[in-house]
Amino acid sequence: MAYSVIAACPTGVLRAVIHGEKVVVRAKVHTLNGFSRHAGQSDLLKWLGAVAPSKPRVILTHGENDSRKSLLGHIQERFHLKAHLPVEL
Repeated sequence: MAYSVIAACPTGVLRAVIHGEKVVVRAKVHTLNGFSRHAGQSDLLKWLGAVAPSKPRVILTHGENDSRKSLLGHIQERFHLKAHLPVEL
């Protein structure tokens, strides 16, 4: 997948870049407050365990590639969810 992180424009319209093309996002975007940006893998897995039954789409966009790949494996093994690593950073 080749896309960028969704960003709000000054007009308030959400846009994303997918394969180099700017598109308007017509999805509900939720902000998860109350989390450290430096949560550990065990904290993330514990949190995901609470929402995993709803089968969310998981996209791992932050962190070092080896750590993201490790977390991806744990998510797939533990919760049987499809998780994505957008682009190697």
